[in-house]
Amino acid sequence: MRDACRAARPPRRPAGCATTPKPADDPAAAEALREAQAALARGDRTAAHTRSQSVINSPDASPTQIAFALAVAGVLECMKDDIGGARGYLRRIPPGFRTAINQLVAGCRAHGQPGFSP
Repeated sequence: MRDACRAARPPRRPAGCATTPKPADDPAAAEALREAQAALARGDRTAAHTRSQSVINSPDASPTQIAFALAVAGVLECMKDDIGGARGYLRRIPPGFRTAINQLVAGCRAHGQPGFSP
């Protein structure tokens, strides 16, 4: 009886359905993100802010690129001692992007915000 019930169930995914492809990274956004991260590392806040915002507002940037740009912007807020602003950027990072979330938390802790956590 149990085997007959299992056979009657439709498959979880219909045969022949392709999985949703991962969005391709935009080369221009990738370059801007690299520049933002490099500017953050050398302490150039203005350049880091400008480049991270260009990725965040880009219609062609992938969700991963946007998540890492949000992390850069959040670290910049921590550098200005604006924890509320940093938390705002943290909330905008989707939960599936743990690496970007961890990057933001580590950056804030490195810039004098030891209690900052997700």
